[in-house]
Amino acid sequence: MVAALQLGALAFSLAALLFAGEVWKTSSGFIGSATRELEAIFLDSATQWMVLMCLGFYFIAFSVFEFRSSPGGKSRPIGNPILWQSAFVALALLGYVIGYSKSSNSKAALVVFGTIVFGKAVSMWAGWKGSNSESRRVWVICSLIFLLAGSVFWRQEANTTFQYNGVSRWSGVWGYPNLFGLLMGLCLVLSLGMAIRTWHAASKRIWKSTGIFLCLVSGLMVGFGLFNSFSRGAWLGAAIGVIYLPCVLLKNQKKYSSGLSTFWRTGMRIVVIVFALTILGFWQFRFIEWRPARRAFSVANVNDFSWRNRVAAWTGAIHMMSDRPFFGFGWGKAEAAYSEKYRPPQIENGAAIQMNDYFMLGISAGVPALVCFLMYVGLSLRSPPSTVHRPQSTRGPEINDFKDLDWLQVTCRAGAVVLLVGFFFDGGLFKLATGSVFWILLELGRVNPGWARPSVRAAAANDQESGVRRSDAPCHRSRCEIWLRRIAWVLGLVAFAETTVLVGTPFLRVNKTTLAISRHYLVPPPAVTDLKLLATNVDWSSRKLRPLLQHASLANYNRQLINWKLDDQTYRDYVLNPLIDPRRDGQLGWRRKLWEYFYLPIRKENDPASAAQIVQKFLLRRIAIVPAAPATIEEMWREKRADKSSIGALEVASFRSVGIPARLTESGRPELFSDGKWQNLPEYTGPEFLSERGK
Repeated sequence: MVAALQLGALAFSLAALLFAGEVWKTSSGFIGSATRELEAIFLDSATQWMVLMCLGFYFIAFSVFEFRSSPGGKSRPIGNPILWQSAFVALALLGYVIGYSKSSNSKAALVVFGTIVFGKAVSMWAGWKGSNSESRRVWVICSLIFLLAGSVFWRQEANTTFQYNGVSRWSGVWGYPNLFGLLMGLCLVLSLGMAIRTWHAASKRIWKSTGIFLCLVSGLMVGFGLFNSFSRGAWLGAAIGVIYLPCVLLKNQKKYSSGLSTFWRTGMRIVVIVFALTILGFWQFRFIEWRPARRAFSVANVNDFSWRNRVAAWTGAIHMMSDRPFFGFGWGKAEAAYSEKYRPPQIENGAAIQMNDYFMLGISAGVPALVCFLMYVGLSLRSPPSTVHRPQSTRGPEINDFKDLDWLQVTCRAGAVVLLVGFFFDGGLFKLATGSVFWILLELGRVNPGWARPSVRAAAANDQESGVRRSDAPCHRSRCEIWLRRIAWVLGLVAFAETTVLVGTPFLRVNKTTLAISRHYLVPPPAVTDLKLLATNVDWSSRKLRPLLQHASLANYNRQLINWKLDDQTYRDYVLNPLIDPRRDGQLGWRRKLWEYFYLPIRKENDPASAAQIVQKFLLRRIAIVPAAPATIEEMWREKRADKSSIGALEVASFRSVGIPARLTESGRPELFSDGKWQNLPEYTGPEFLSERGK
């Protein structure tokens, strides 16, 4: 009875942490009102410190008990993850106390500390040495699989906020596709790990078949949800988690027998083949219209602002950590500090800073706290010391490394790896659903319950005593291995050669060969016509291919993004055409830099006139009017200065870079095409605009 109550309480707690943030809080019944009231209490600065004191007390008690009972903890304290975790919590709490008046307004610190304590409590309960420790860990993992798999087909409403190419991305009960995809990837890896464990641990055939079937069904369900989340970080995390499972087996097999090094080499050749095929597929199909492939290949798309905003936020985060390395900016203050001082002006908001939890920890709690956290994670994922091994009577003529592994522990570690990858790209450590699951899996993956795989020395001693000899005969390469090696070499060389040619071609001069390569591989099919038009109407004899490719591909791409319609003739003459003023044109390499700066601020505008006003305002912030300025558009943009006679050419280039049809009059003043006619700009034009620049 007591055991049933414990299992039920654990399942209820996991459900509360997974769904309380969204389902329960938005509910209109008693549970919803209670959840909202509880959240308000936790956010009250007058009571939050009491909650943290209770959490600190439990953390100290759990850590002291675990440290005293851990093997080798006293003799090698520097390698004990418990001490690194304690140092991380101490530094994070110190930063919280220093800025308590501001930190208490955020629930970030409370979520982090609360999930840490909950993870330690679950690991102590589930990993406690005893006859039922294995069943408890199985219950924890199966509860997570059941809850996450059941949430896949939650009522999916039409999502207008998160879409990819007109298709709504699945968000589940969490309302955020990246978080949903990360949890689905986690459940997929847990299901595969439990299927492997059931395959070799179940004693009866009926239980083995049933367990594997249920794990595979849940894996297919969550895999379908992962696929429809269109979350690249979740896809990558799930892929690394799936690869982690066989890699653990390969690593242990390599430790046990040198004869199995052939198997390791075979695995590396397979990895080379898969990597080479991925590169070749990217160059052949990167312009394909199939949405999942386009989403996956978009990581190499320089026009994708999704990852570019992340990179800009990471750059700002590094500057923030360098400015305040010891205690950071305080909990819950990262986004405000980033938006105030470190955010680039063309990025609308500072939400991208929250997409990387590692940088968020460094900004909020300081670099020392981040280092302690990383050390704890690294030590926790190492193989724990083996204390006992399987009896000799249960072993066959050779050691079965697969069965000697503690696959529950391996499965928990694989799930933690999935979340660690997701935390780098999409965040989640500061959320109840992902944060609590992460600390549970990491703690369970670190616990050594006393029946893990045997050590190499103990296994060798048993073999010597029993007269068992390993296969140390010379390994003869089979024909399959020879062909596998040849295929790996051929595909690797072909992928390297093709990548070298296609990456290096844009830096060559324009000729028939480089144009032919560009038409087939370097520009999307809709931009081929623009490429031919530019190559015919503009003299590129003394210029490199790269600006030509940028004008053709980027102008065509931007034509699909703008919210106003342009006829083909206007688009080609006053948007695509890079020739503005012979004195200012230079090498014509201005489009990408200007587009990256101006597109985000004007992307929601519906007409060229309003977009032109925004472009002028941002241009006014960057460019200073001086008596003598550089001659070409590229030089003016790079040096951030222009004179009154050349600013018009820079304005026209800025307009054309974001799809606004514009031209330069004989007097040097810019005009734009709007509402079917040419007109002067409604604001910041002529002498008034130049005088305002002069101020």
